[in-house]
Amino acid sequence: MIKDTATTPHDTPAEITLVPRDLLTDPEEQQAILEILTECDEDFCPPLSYRGGTSEKQLGHAHPNTDGVQRYYEEILQQSAILAKRGEEIIGFLSYRPSYRCPALEQFGEVCYMTTLCLRHSERGKGLSPAIYEAAEQRIRQRFSGRVITFRTWSTNQAQMHLTEKLGYRCVAVLKDDRGQGIDTMYFVKP
Repeated sequence: MIKDTATTPHDTPAEITLVPRDLLTDPEEQQAILEILTECDEDFCPPLSYRGGTSEKQLGHAHPNTDGVQRYYEEILQQSAILAKRGEEIIGFLSYRPSYRCPALEQFGEVCYMTTLCLRHSERGKGLSPAIYEAAEQRIRQRFSGRVITFRTWSTNQAQMHLTEKLGYRCVAVLKDDRGQGIDTMYFVKP
């Protein structure tokens, strides 16, 4: 059994600790996740507050939820995660579903689906995203050997596109205009 201990991939800044969680059950960690989601809401296309969850299939015609990011947050609490911490403060996270069947990726069967990467705005541009992805991939490979790792993003998310290439993911499906005119949903895999 793999213990939930902090990891530090080789490119992680020294003051950052990456902590795996099978589920987000600690109330303080939950509150930090909610705060980060709220801060990052409008950074997504469509905004998180327009979605019913982390794997929603209809993204192009979403409308704001009356409860903001609450529905999205509640789904994240049912997922595994890598928490990025500076000291005791959570500054970001990556959530994932260890076992998921995605209609757009049916040819891969059961996959590990990374649903959300969020960093506090003050922590962006410091090289944390690749380290968080690396920690998640390491955790997934240890626990779910052989399972394909996947995620999706939108075609105009230039920061994510750059990171995707750097991390060795390949695009395997594109849903044209899925998030609005000229904004495609793109699915990536790493075997």
